[in-house]
Amino acid sequence: MDKSWMQCCRSSNPFILGVLKFLEFVVQNTNEPTELYKCPCKKCRNHKRRLNVNEMYKHLTGNGIMEEYTIWDQHGEASNIPSLWDQREAYLRNLVSSSSSVDHSINPTMKILGDPNAPQDAVIPDAPRWNISVVSDLVIPNGYVANARLSREELAVAHWCVMEHCDEAEPFIEGHRAELQRRAPYVTDEDDEQRIQNFHPHFLRWMSYLQSIGDPHYKQELHLLASRPQSHTIYSQCDVNGIKFVIWQRDQNRKTQKSGVMVVSDDIPYYGILEAVVELKYAEGMPVVLFKCKWYYTDPKDPDSTKLDHGLLSVNTSTSWYEDRPFILAKTARQVFYVNDPLAGADWKVVNVISHRGTCKDSTLARDETATPQFEVQEPYQEHHTTCIPISGFTIELGDLPRVDVSDDDDDDDDEDDAEGFNNDVLSDDEDDD
Repeated sequence: MDKSWMQCCRSSNPFILGVLKFLEFVVQNTNEPTELYKCPCKKCRNHKRRLNVNEMYKHLTGNGIMEEYTIWDQHGEASNIPSLWDQREAYLRNLVSSSSSVDHSINPTMKILGDPNAPQDAVIPDAPRWNISVVSDLVIPNGYVANARLSREELAVAHWCVMEHCDEAEPFIEGHRAELQRRAPYVTDEDDEQRIQNFHPHFLRWMSYLQSIGDPHYKQELHLLASRPQSHTIYSQCDVNGIKFVIWQRDQNRKTQKSGVMVVSDDIPYYGILEAVVELKYAEGMPVVLFKCKWYYTDPKDPDSTKLDHGLLSVNTSTSWYEDRPFILAKTARQVFYVNDPLAGADWKVVNVISHRGTCKDSTLARDETATPQFEVQEPYQEHHTTCIPISGFTIELGDLPRVDVSDDDDDDDDEDDAEGFNNDVLSDDEDDD
């Protein structure tokens, strides 16, 4: 079956026709009595939930399909190629040594980072542009905080946050989750989440195995993530795509606010303040920047957690939420500021989401003036000044106003004046002709 349509633009005719053929294939080859199927769109990725054919069509045409999903084994297509999960199980069964360390002879830089006896003057090469979703060169932390460290538990939570939001690691995590559910399908969600977070040793051995067989799914950056962070640094501020964030301690008693944070997850907004900027350094110097935040209680299932008045959202800043999950990727944060809500009380603040315009990197501002600009800077939009205020929706009652009737004599006088003026104009024209 031709699958070249998967690489086309999702609004093109070949892609839409390919989606229809794919749905026809799913219905014919997937034995699902409930008629609910796994959705392979880029958002669901075959694991979030099951949809009917009409909903799947909307997802695929709206979000696109996973381009790497070339073998439709989740929808009835047979494959002679063993899946990654089968390869992993075979590898783990035949694994003689339980060592979870990576061969340092492969990466000399990892040896420098991991060997305490390495020479102090050893120079680690500059990190390249990492090809992984959790690393961004638009995130620049600064303002080093001396003697500030994360605890071992906090460091484990921070690393899991990186793994959880890494698009490239998601198939491996879901594969491990599916295997755990197959072995023990009746565990609670809390126990299941705890077991998922303990998959790091398996993930590291998995990456080592894929590297040894030269598997195309192997990725060096994933191997570095599997080795866990080698060190971490705490900062007090961070620039994200030209937007400056500052921890809330430095925002105290200032006229400006730069510590308000908002992030959207599964279409639910979360509001809080920035407490620390954490940079995790993985092997070979690969950096991942996180925000440690205090989240306010804004549970959408609890109507009393927020207040909405004339389109203005207020949150209670004396509350807290998700104390055990304070980290987010810095690249996903949006900046907000809070204004006192005099009607709700002292602890309630009105949320204002900031929409920045014309943001760019510092390297872009510092480029050579003779270079060709990559974009045109647009002037800020400003409405033209006007004194005309349109009024609509009002009814003016005229019942109390005095009524003045115009007499017929006045009308006759006006008619006579008009006629006399007309005759004079005609006579003057005749005299001119003479």
